[in-house]
Amino acid sequence: MIRITNPRDFSKDVLFSKGTVILDLWADWCGPCKAMHSVFDDISKSFDVFKVNVNVNPEITSYLRISSLPTTILFKNGKEVKRVQGTRTKEALVKEFELSL
Repeated sequence: MIRITNPRDFSKDVLFSKGTVILDLWADWCGPCKAMHSVFDDISKSFDVFKVNVNVNPEITSYLRISSLPTTILFKNGKEVKRVQGTRTKEALVKEFELSL
């Protein structure tokens, strides 16, 4: 399932989560981000995916020190274990994340 998170819920949704969470940081104006939407639709069948629009949530963007879009971060039990910048196929992204778990 894909869910939107915001500064109020970010800690609960991501930082204090138990298990594996994927965080997709994106922007409306970012073409590569839009290309990743279908990848996250597929991945969300196996993982919890949270989306953060960086334009609407600058607090989260600053906290995570996001400098490039799209950025995808894998969290395990609230800890960042892998950060990927740029586009990937579903298969490539899942493979990178599985190697980190």
